[in-house]
Amino acid sequence: MTFGENLRAARERAQLSQGQLAERLKFKRTTPLSIWEHGHKFPGPKTMIKLATAIGCTTADLLHGVETPYDRLRGHASATNGETLTADERQLLKFYRGLSPALQRRHVALMAVTQSALAALPPLSTGRTKDLPPPPAPAPVGRAAARRPAR
Repeated sequence: MTFGENLRAARERAQLSQGQLAERLKFKRTTPLSIWEHGHKFPGPKTMIKLATAIGCTTADLLHGVETPYDRLRGHASATNGETLTADERQLLKFYRGLSPALQRRHVALMAVTQSALAALPPLSTGRTKDLPPPPAPAPVGRAAARRPAR
């Protein structure tokens, strides 16, 4: 999940609107909250603590599964070496992390076997229709089928 997704989920669990949270934080507008929830910016550490306090959660809740800019500075970038994960990749990682260690090992072994089997197959088509053979001619129907002599 992203910080924005965590912030929004925590705010909604606390049954707070952006306006109500802005009031608790003594913000004049909801703009910073909207910017953070949409992932356009990231609040600083002091503001993060204020957010968690105002919502009634921990900073760990807001940062769960989030790689902050500070992690990269410390050399603790995620397993992706600083690459951005797609939504599907984040979902797979979340699923994997929710498994017991024994199930994690089984899934890794299964993926290795699957990868070996797929490597032995011929490459997939590019998906372009010109790569496909022409479709078979349709079978005659009705009177045309009756007029054709059997071969």
